[in-house]
Parts: sequence; structure tokens; C-alpha cells
Amino acid sequence: MRAYCLEEQREAAKAIASYSGPIRSRCESEWKDDFHMVLFCIKEQEPPFQATIGDVIQD
Repeated sequence: MRAYCLEEQREAAKAIASYSGPIRSRCESEWKDDFHMVLFCIKEQEPPFQATIGDVIQD
């Protein structure tokens, strides 16, 4: 179980590296070095993807 948790933390730390900004800062200050929870926090607060008109396939 310990190996699983360590790997989960490593993967989350790698994923967090691709984020920046106030959401990341807020989540890191709340969850400190629990990278799995920091990543979860970031993903929960990200604005949803919104397609633009140009992204919509037209007939």
C-alpha cells in the first residue's frame, strides 16, 4: 500500500507542474505537500472547457 501511495504522489506532483496561477497557489497552501489532493483541488476549481463557435463542426 505504501508503494501505491508513493507512486500516486509522484504522478500527481508531475501533473501539478503543468499548472500555474492563483488556483494552484490556493490549493498548495490548503493541502501543502499532499500532491494528490492539490491536483484534485486544482481540477475541481478549473473552469470547464467551453467550445467556441469555430470549434463546432458544421454541416
